[in-house]
Amino acid sequence: MDACVWARQGRWRWLLVLLVVLGVVVAPGCARRPVPSEPDTPFTKTLESWDRDPQGRVTSSRDPLFHEAEAVYYKYWTEGQKVWVAGGADELPPAMEPLLTGRAHEAVLAWYQDMKRNGVHYQGTPAFDLPWWRPYVDDAVTDAVVGLESCEEVQGADAFNSEGTRVVSADGTWYSYHAFFKRGPDGLVIFEMYGDEVSACPA
Repeated sequence: MDACVWARQGRWRWLLVLLVVLGVVVAPGCARRPVPSEPDTPFTKTLESWDRDPQGRVTSSRDPLFHEAEAVYYKYWTEGQKVWVAGGADELPPAMEPLLTGRAHEAVLAWYQDMKRNGVHYQGTPAFDLPWWRPYVDDAVTDAVVGLESCEEVQGADAFNSEGTRVVSADGTWYSYHAFFKRGPDGLVIFEMYGDEVSACPA
């Protein structure tokens, strides 16, 4: 074997040994970065500090402030399913009331009242899914401390209005929503929200 090749291989062997030794020595003192929270575990917390954009807005799904927003939005989404199945409502559910304020409160209430007025009802039992959510920044919403974009699907049952027109397909209807939060007396609240039915959620 060429002496230079043997020498190079020898150096690589020693480097690998050194890395293994260092790994054994350093590993006990390392802290692994937590994995991003998923929709089925929305209340996972982390003590890490995350960089934000120049306006101080959340851009990481592992930011503690985003975890607060997750918890609020997840509760809003869960309560909203009950209203959908009931065919709308004249008032917001008591558990949803403290989660919304301002234009978001007005818009969601009007939406539920419109569902009831138009006789929206399901034939069968719908299944609600929240495949993903992530931080969202909209320069038009300047007073939000954190924004959240969600992808949602309703499937398994057709919904019709009082005229018999199908408004939700059992094959799956997708929705994309954007919710914006500010700090209230008792924690984060959604003060602005917009979204609509989409053919597919944003990538």
